[in-house]
Amino acid sequence: MEIPLATDFCYASVKQSPLPQAAGLGLFADKSFQRGDVILTRSKAFAIAPGQANSQDVCAWCFQYHPKDLVPDSVAAALRDYAKPNLMLCSKCKAVSYCSKQCQISGWKEGLHRIECPVFERMSNGAPKHINPGQRIPAAFRIVLQILAQQRANGSEWQPYQEFVALKTHKNDYLNSGEKGSKRINDIKFLSQGLYNFSSRSFDLHLVEDTCYRALINSHTLTYTTLDPIGAYLDPLVSRVNHSCLPNAWINFEGRKMSLRTLTNINEGDEITISYVDSRRSTEERRAVLEQKFFFDCRCLKCVTVGPLSNDEINRRRNKAEDHIQRSFGNRSLEPSMMTTAIRMLGTDWPPQLDPYPKYLKELAAYNITRLQKWGGDGAFQQLEELRGRVDRCTYEQQWHPNRMIAVLEEFENFKIYSQRVQFGDKEMVRFLALLAGMTKTLKANAPIAFGADSRMTTFINSKCEDFAQSLPPAFRQLLQ
Repeated sequence: MEIPLATDFCYASVKQSPLPQAAGLGLFADKSFQRGDVILTRSKAFAIAPGQANSQDVCAWCFQYHPKDLVPDSVAAALRDYAKPNLMLCSKCKAVSYCSKQCQISGWKEGLHRIECPVFERMSNGAPKHINPGQRIPAAFRIVLQILAQQRANGSEWQPYQEFVALKTHKNDYLNSGEKGSKRINDIKFLSQGLYNFSSRSFDLHLVEDTCYRALINSHTLTYTTLDPIGAYLDPLVSRVNHSCLPNAWINFEGRKMSLRTLTNINEGDEITISYVDSRRSTEERRAVLEQKFFFDCRCLKCVTVGPLSNDEINRRRNKAEDHIQRSFGNRSLEPSMMTTAIRMLGTDWPPQLDPYPKYLKELAAYNITRLQKWGGDGAFQQLEELRGRVDRCTYEQQWHPNRMIAVLEEFENFKIYSQRVQFGDKEMVRFLALLAGMTKTLKANAPIAFGADSRMTTFINSKCEDFAQSLPPAFRQLLQ
């Protein structure tokens, strides 16, 4: 079965999936792809909304992220648009924010806010004044309202809507999943009734509820350039992409524009998969989340391959290491030894990408930087360089994985901040700058694969690397060659 789908461009087709965890259909490559290639893009979203927590930090049209609580010169601020102007609220509903007048006009005309605004105004009546109205509106509420508004405007035969109603609701799965399923059903009924009431009962209640079921389980997390979660996104075509704990693709956002990009080489005819969960979690943890939230028992290669440790043994070692950290915390002189002891407690056969191993390595590396001036010598730098490499490898396997790129960039900014607090001699400075130079080479080489050569994130990374190069004394710039 093939469903024709309109998009900016798409080199994939919906067909029957052989995956045991699939719900029947999946997305398959129409051609061969290299890692970092774009499979499809959407410039116009079917439904997109900022989250409650981000209603005052995200422009509701261009979806640029302007968090107000960041500290200047912090790592978080260095990775985000800290210097951008404050967002302005919609003058009527005061529930959504925009970064410019043009974005406000576009949001009204093209982004369906003309439909949302009177609904949000009614929701604000009688509400406490100290709470921003947008913080009371779940992203799911806005997603469902946008879908219903488009269905009314374009008719039930509109192709994107037909593709949406072809998605499963999983109502029976909710009914058969015990207490948690009952709670989620009650949440859906509450959301549906609220939308029905605040829209002046202008939509059929059964249609509202049915739309809620489909939207909630088929939406994806909307992320900012730095992969911060900032809302929800729904596209019927992308909802056909099935899960694997060893995915060959991922969803990238540049404002409103969505791209499905490859993580690995993909042959023509291969099924395209993404990960619905953090693939670094243990097998039991991943499978539990997938079964509770998406109602399937994952049987991908990573899940069926028996690892060296049982889930009980993982929990036993993790608890032992965490208890050791808790008991030792507060004695500053014990910090390096307590981290190394905790790492030993996890064991040499501990999966390197499984927490808390990466967390311990990062903390140990950060602590070592602050102690470089006191320790000095080749031994301290050798230990730091070794730790840096281990931290890098234990995030995600592929060097170009977007999450790994963000982790390296954050670490790079951390290292620069630490370097301003430590007085190095010439020899130590060369070693430290060489460490930073190696990170810039990694970032510049892999960012175009991860995010695209012309992407906002690659441009940002290149500017950070260039700023670093310009800050170096001329004698040190050869480190970047």
